[in-house]
Amino acid sequence: MSEQGIANFISGTILDGRQVAPSDELLMSGLLDSLAVMTLVAHLETEMQVEIPADKITFENFSSVQNVMSLLKTL
Repeated sequence: MSEQGIANFISGTILDGRQVAPSDELLMSGLLDSLAVMTLVAHLETEMQVEIPADKITFENFSSVQNVMSLLKTL
C-alpha cells in the first residue's frame, strides 16, 4: 500500500472526505483519535496481510501517513 492509498483510506473512511497529505499531523491536530487509529490498524493488517504488534501502535508511528509508511516498511 502506498502513502496515497493510506491517505485515501483515512480521507474516505475516517474523515468523511476531508483530504490529508502524507506529511499532515494526524494525532496532535485531532484528525485521528484512538478509535480512528485502531480502525486504520485493522485496515492495514487486512489489506497488507501483516500483524502490527501492539508495541508498534505508538503516537510517533501514527502521527502522519509518512510515519505509518515507515512503520509498515519494518514489518
